[in-house]
Amino acid sequence: MNPFAQNLLWVFRVKDCGGAAAAVATAKRLGAGLIVKYHDGDPADDAKYGFQEQFRAVLQAGEGQGVPVLAWGYCYGNKYGNLLKEADAAARALKEGARGYVIDAEGEWEVPGSDDWARRFVERVLSQVPGAQLAFAPFWNMRYHPRYPAKAFAEAGCVAVMPQVYYALARKRPDQVAAMWQVTLEDFSPYGLAVYPIGEFPGATAEHVRAFLAAIGDRPRSWWLLDKASPDLLEAAFPEPAMVPFAQYKRVVDELEIAREKLARIREIVG
Repeated sequence: MNPFAQNLLWVFRVKDCGGAAAAVATAKRLGAGLIVKYHDGDPADDAKYGFQEQFRAVLQAGEGQGVPVLAWGYCYGNKYGNLLKEADAAARALKEGARGYVIDAEGEWEVPGSDDWARRFVERVLSQVPGAQLAFAPFWNMRYHPRYPAKAFAEAGCVAVMPQVYYALARKRPDQVAAMWQVTLEDFSPYGLAVYPIGEFPGATAEHVRAFLAAIGDRPRSWWLLDKASPDLLEAAFPEPAMVPFAQYKRVVDELEIAREKLARIREIVG
């Protein structure tokens, strides 16, 4: 199964979610999986941040509760000469148990030669973890980012693209979110990958969230960011199934019973 084809919550710092157990409990209650930060650039610096430690804590808690856990890392490409170290970190997360890995590749990749970076990154991971499930998380459109290596990521072996449809960051009103999503869909559909958009919590309103859901339909999506998710935003992002009022339900049942009786009488007359 494509691990990105489900509803997911991104985690930056687990401590801001109440800890690993609390993050997993929230995800389980909402029927979601978690994408947990594993590294920021060169994982040699991780002692300063503890990202790998937090990932392992969430992974352990998630396995006990049946909550799928994926990993992500902010990747700088070869800007600092650490491209292969970043790819090795992605491979390590997958070997440790992440169901998938998301390459958070942003502005650093908008340079000449980044197509080669993308291919080398993906190929390096796949050489260590054959069949690894990889996705990349770019900006929400490509028309303003012509140097971004989206095509190279797709051709190298990523199975999904997760565009950052950050309506609040883009200063879009709720009534503009649908048009924003159409641009995203038009820009990424040509790459032949599944498109699973990322919705935004920081700076957003519940109206933004509902507009995003209405625009994308039943497509799998993820949410940036559990760390910044207020109860009203979570409620908007994960609405309870609509309940049919009893009176309405009873009326439909009664109408069906009447129709059944009429059909029975017709059968008696005809038969």
